[in-house]
Amino acid sequence: MRSIYETDRQTDRQTDRQRDRQTDRQTDRQTDRQTDRQTDRQTDIRTEIYTDRQTPPKSPTVYNLVVVVVVVVVVVVVVVVVVVVVVEVVVVELVVVVVVVVVVVVVV
Repeated sequence: MRSIYETDRQTDRQTDRQRDRQTDRQTDRQTDRQTDRQTDRQTDIRTEIYTDRQTPPKSPTVYNLVVVVVVVVVVVVVVVVVVVVVVEVVVVELVVVVVVVVVVVVVV
């Protein structure tokens, strides 16, 4: 027969093992959660940085500037072509063409 002392020691060991296992599980869960959170944060930050690098800045002022430059270039080319053609024509026709070009430029 076992003595009460042995039985108590065995019970204490079992209780200690159970407590240790439970503590280990809790610690593992907490560590896993913390690691997951850190990994998620790092992934989010990396994704954000990568996306920022890949996406060109969208500025309406740059777009507007490009449109204005294109329109001005087209108008200048049209004026030059018209002037070259009109030089061969009568002065009256030249005045009419210049008036039309001025009206077009003012409208644009």
